[in-house]
Amino acid sequence: MTRPNSTSALLGTASGASLAQSISLLAELAVRCSGATGYALYSFDATTETVFAQYSFGGPLPQTEFLVAARGFRDEAGAHVLAYPLRAERALIGTLAFILPQDPISDERLALIDNLAQAIEKLYCLPLAAQQTFARIHDRETCLAASRISARLRSPAENMPLGESLETVCGLVEDVFQSLRLPFVLKQWQAEAER
Repeated sequence: MTRPNSTSALLGTASGASLAQSISLLAELAVRCSGATGYALYSFDATTETVFAQYSFGGPLPQTEFLVAARGFRDEAGAHVLAYPLRAERALIGTLAFILPQDPISDERLALIDNLAQAIEKLYCLPLAAQQTFARIHDRETCLAASRISARLRSPAENMPLGESLETVCGLVEDVFQSLRLPFVLKQWQAEAER
């Protein structure tokens, strides 16, 4: 059993259901408008280095699960496969593949698939990109809080009784954590999302 990447893990939750539906609807729209016979979205789990089909529609689908580093065509089982890499902050996290008939595809239809593939990539990568952004902000705030506390503890009030010193230190830690912005902003966003 594979361990899904952050995006595929979110898509398996109730909160990710609308995101999953949007991705599927965009991909199915691309299939219908382009004359493709189907699509498959393959996720990459970097932990286990496995690729697995997360979504598919129509067919015949590619026989193998694969990743691509750049947009391109490949022939498989009598069909043309047009594949797009899915990247979140330059990291390859999946492949979106459309199965095309043997007939040549018009430039107009190819442009349509290209545009919808970009929209699907943005939507699919959104949870992972947000998670990485929040992690960077959290790391910076944690370092800032630790350095503030450390700087203030280097010059303790030596003449202060131990009880007052401990109270002062606990108050200092609380003040530093109250000044962090990320938890406050996340609580605001959560409240707005729940309205």
